[in-house]
Amino acid sequence: MTDQVPLTTSVAAVRKQPNPWWVAIICSMAGFIDTGIAGAFAVVLVIYQGAIGLLPEQIGLLTGLFGFGIAFGAIVGGRLGDVLGRRRVFTGTMIVIIAGVAVLMFSSAFPVLVVGALLMGLGTGADIPVALTTMTEAARTDKQRGLFIAFSGVFVALGGISAAVIGGIVGNMGLAGAQILLGYLGVITLVVLILRLTIPESASWLLAREERRRGIDTVRADRSSVKDLLRAPYRVPFLGLLAFYTLVMASAVPIGQYGTYLLVNVAGVSIADASLTGLFAIPIAIVAILLSFLQLGNAKFRFPLFTVGAVLLVVTPFIPVVFGFSFVTYLIFFLPSAIGSALASEGIMKFWAARSFPVLLRNTAVGVILSVGRFAVAGYAIVVPTLVTLGVNVLLISMSIVALVGLSIAWTVFRARDKHSEFDTEKERETDPNPANTAAVLASVDSGS
Repeated sequence: MTDQVPLTTSVAAVRKQPNPWWVAIICSMAGFIDTGIAGAFAVVLVIYQGAIGLLPEQIGLLTGLFGFGIAFGAIVGGRLGDVLGRRRVFTGTMIVIIAGVAVLMFSSAFPVLVVGALLMGLGTGADIPVALTTMTEAARTDKQRGLFIAFSGVFVALGGISAAVIGGIVGNMGLAGAQILLGYLGVITLVVLILRLTIPESASWLLAREERRRGIDTVRADRSSVKDLLRAPYRVPFLGLLAFYTLVMASAVPIGQYGTYLLVNVAGVSIADASLTGLFAIPIAIVAILLSFLQLGNAKFRFPLFTVGAVLLVVTPFIPVVFGFSFVTYLIFFLPSAIGSALASEGIMKFWAARSFPVLLRNTAVGVILSVGRFAVAGYAIVVPTLVTLGVNVLLISMSIVALVGLSIAWTVFRARDKHSEFDTEKERETDPNPANTAAVLASVDSGS
């Protein structure tokens, strides 16, 4: 690359940008759709078991393919978002999801259901990293960036809740109930697609692409190869986030996916009583959301609260180990661990990931991290029932150990890097040339996009 003057990122003087909070709201719907579709898909498969005679092994295969689609989609969508642009990808992902929903709604043939499951998984997985990157690049300050990520967590919770509520209403309606549930999510996705058309391409990505095309030497334009993720200065945060997210997500599987199973099969609790944990979780979820806003929106509290969350995730599994596994000890363990997850899991990972990599690698890095984490969850979920047969204490101690390793890596890597932001690095390495010249460049970029 030649040593030329970089283009300015002061795009407010170049063209009117949408309100950053508007971008955050629309992009946060990715989390709503993600959890909504995951919850709805599980209900739909159970309905189809009775309505069209799906076999248990077919349900297992469809579930696995859906999970594989999400994991693979995160890698593909992550990379395409850096190569083709955020806007093209997050528009295309909505179309893929709608196609998958339509296939599942209007066909009962198993091979066609396989296609629908894959399409929904691929679209959902590809959308998450692009949506995250789009809203963090729209933020005007680091504090706002953190608030956006915390805000998106609210939509993640609402998506799962809405699918559960509607699924409960239509669950006994047979095939029509499944179609209503899928239709609801299809309409939501279509509305989000329309709203996303109001969001322009990321200004940071446009400038980075144009600087690279012109041979201008800047961090954001020069670092675009996947190999750069394994080179300094990105190797340590990339591998650190990869290990942290993978291990912490895997450690959450026993409670996230097998909580009811453990209460029924180990503690001897009825299914109805086990479902009461959801009621106890509501106030804890509210507290967790508030703490997440405090943590991600305030640099002073961010790392100390991460440390508190890490301690909770490592220590709380020992409560039922010491006092015996029962409904009461499960609650005493489950509720503070939910706080720990809010402070030291996916939210803080997304924040660090958004700030650790340059524009043309940001989406790729996030996609790989999310994808590997999803594969780890699927893999660990397979062995959980086996660990339970060895004794529930073996499972709980393994949870704590896996979490300890992942959180220790994150604590070591980001103790000194928590305040570093690649957004600041890119601004420090550039000068502010003639705004009129930049306007002309961006106009030409937009006309060719």
